[in-house]
Amino acid sequence: MIVHGTDLRPALWRLLLLWGPALSASAAATEGSPAFDYRMNCEGCHAIGGVGAEPHVPALTANLAPFLQTAQGREYLVRVPGVRQASISDARVANLLNYVIIRFGDPSNTSNFAPITEAEVARYRARPYLNVPAARQAALDAHKANTADTSPGAP
Repeated sequence: MIVHGTDLRPALWRLLLLWGPALSASAAATEGSPAFDYRMNCEGCHAIGGVGAEPHVPALTANLAPFLQTAQGREYLVRVPGVRQASISDARVANLLNYVIIRFGDPSNTSNFAPITEAEVARYRARPYLNVPAARQAALDAHKANTADTSPGAP
């Protein structure tokens, strides 16, 4: 393709090479599926591989296990702004969170997790956090306290 005397074919090939994998992944994610919901609601900040943009957007890879082990951590996952404000049903949010946990979580820490339920999403989602970093830290602190209580030799 030549525009104003410039051959655009090399530039188009570069674009195809860069965007091809993302476009094929998009085609595989059918509307309403958790993969589609991730692409539409999460991927803009957390990226295709769930890597995030630390320190403001946490990586999803291997950071999910502590949040799954306490009620406060599970509540945090539902109430973070991107999840809470997603324009999908509570059932789809639950499916999306479970998809993210399975896709990006460390299998050694997340293989036996209790799935997030639609009822949990409905219970927590309506209340926004006023201070997300403080809520994240409180959820991590709850996990540490829970881990300390169940460690060998704990009273």
